[in-house]
Amino acid sequence: MLMQIIIVLVLLIFFINTYQQHNIFESFLFALAISVGITPELLPMIMTINLANGAVAMSRKGVIVKWLAAIQNFGSMDVLCSDKTGTLTEGEFQMVSCTDYAGEESQSFLHAYLNSTLQGGMKNPLDLAIAAFRQPAEAGEYTKVDEIPFDFVRRMLSVVVDHGDERLLLCKGAPESLLPLCDRYLDRMDVKPLTEDVLHNIHSRFATDSASGYRVIAMAYKPVDKQQTAFEVSDEHRLIFSGFLAFFDPPRATAGATIAALHELGVKVKILTGDNEIVARKVCQEVGIPVDTILTGLEIDKLSDDALVRVIGTTAVFARLNPVQKNRIIRLLQHTGHVEAILGTELTMLHR
Repeated sequence: MLMQIIIVLVLLIFFINTYQQHNIFESFLFALAISVGITPELLPMIMTINLANGAVAMSRKGVIVKWLAAIQNFGSMDVLCSDKTGTLTEGEFQMVSCTDYAGEESQSFLHAYLNSTLQGGMKNPLDLAIAAFRQPAEAGEYTKVDEIPFDFVRRMLSVVVDHGDERLLLCKGAPESLLPLCDRYLDRMDVKPLTEDVLHNIHSRFATDSASGYRVIAMAYKPVDKQQTAFEVSDEHRLIFSGFLAFFDPPRATAGATIAALHELGVKVKILTGDNEIVARKVCQEVGIPVDTILTGLEIDKLSDDALVRVIGTTAVFARLNPVQKNRIIRLLQHTGHVEAILGTELTMLHR
């Protein structure tokens, strides 16, 4: 387009000057000077027109471009940072089981249902899956007293409920965060001390379910003083482990083909997830992401920025990350000259 405009203008100016009986050589030099001068003036306009045409073409494929320059950045991308849930997977959790330490059906689903439905924060897909699984008949007998909200450091959420003369603290969270706070466990209807053998069985059950691709959440509880009305994080200790909730979130059918196409284009895909490394490895293998090593959030905290820069270049999967750790990885990739795209609601919010 730029060449066509320049050629037309140069010829038009040259012939007009020649027709007005100016010197042919001077007319040519003047037309040539005009062509040199209008090139930088027309280039931004022509680039904008072409980017607008590109945005229109992408809209026909269901892509909305809010910022035209993003098309150029998108074409320069060499790293794609993505979370797992809702991107590699469908993001539609289905609860498949509620089991105790031995893998048998647990009585803890009532506690899980109360924790998910009575908590006042935003309901996540896991809470919705628990509520959709079934509604215990006795759930209406409990009333909420207080709540300890979820945060990404504890990775837990607790709700305090009353049931007659009994007041209970009900905890739901990541097994690696909740299990260290337990000193007892529920064996059917009996509460027993949490021994090393039982704890080993619990960890084995957690590893087995995670290796099968299930998202596993742990449940625990303890009776609290009926006179206590305000609760803090410090109250989450000496808990009674009651069971595991297992959820299935299937990989997207198109994820494998998309990752293969990105690989052919020279784009490295890096997965930044808050899930544990066992689930992350299983899902990534199913969609075709090579998993040689997995770096966890605890390991990242032990590395300096210089050391982490050397590691993230060769690591494709990062697990057990909190938002601060995800933001640190994204920032270091940007500082090392990579042009990266971010996929996933949480990562996009962090970037903003």
